[in-house]
Amino acid sequence: MAGEERRIDPRFPMVLQVAWPQDPGQIADCTENLSRGGLFVQTEVTAEIGEPVRLRLSFPELLAPMEMEAVVAWIRPASPHAPAGLGVRVADKNPGYRAYLERLAQAAAGTLRQRPKRDTPYRMLIVDDNRLCLEIYQDAVRAAEDLAPGEGRLIEVRVAVRGQQALEMLHERPAELVMTDLNMPGMGGLELIRRVRKLALQPRPAILVVSSFAAPDDRQEAVQAGADACLSKPAKLVDIASTVRALLSL
Repeated sequence: MAGEERRIDPRFPMVLQVAWPQDPGQIADCTENLSRGGLFVQTEVTAEIGEPVRLRLSFPELLAPMEMEAVVAWIRPASPHAPAGLGVRVADKNPGYRAYLERLAQAAAGTLRQRPKRDTPYRMLIVDDNRLCLEIYQDAVRAAEDLAPGEGRLIEVRVAVRGQQALEMLHERPAELVMTDLNMPGMGGLELIRRVRKLALQPRPAILVVSSFAAPDDRQEAVQAGADACLSKPAKLVDIASTVRALLSL
């Protein structure tokens, strides 16, 4: 697929989880670019251009999963600037795909209408030992707020550079969203997720993992530990923003 062809359809501003029904062990990949004509999936799954693939799309707690057929249209190798992935074109035999996007938009809009007016911002804790990443992620949070204009400051952000520090901060003051790396000295992200899920926190926080997923099973283990969504480093600002927005129902 040529570069111009990739932009025929406008981008849909949501990030969905992607599972591969033919490989039950491969879960929790995610869309990076979603449109009516197809989607790009951040994944280590390999395929050839023109190869048919089956995908299961979902967004936890918003819509039931949808299984669909697609054809690999282009391939992006991993690089220092972006994770590996597959661009797929949705097969014509999947008319339900466009209807699914419409239901997703309606569900998101319905969540927004039903969300009660808050007197205080949402609380978010970002955990990463790389301080440059912390700065970039805070920019992404500001971008998430820009996606819901007219409501003022929506998200209060705190940061931690160690898993143990993050756990102590959550004990002191719970957060509605925890965003964490997996690869940190001391208590890593997986252990942090497991411990957070054992806490009787109110409200129960959503957990977003943004990590390089160095080991093949890291992404699957993060979901099994309790993560709600995963993005691969280096993640695009717009993908972090839209995922934060969706997890907080902004």
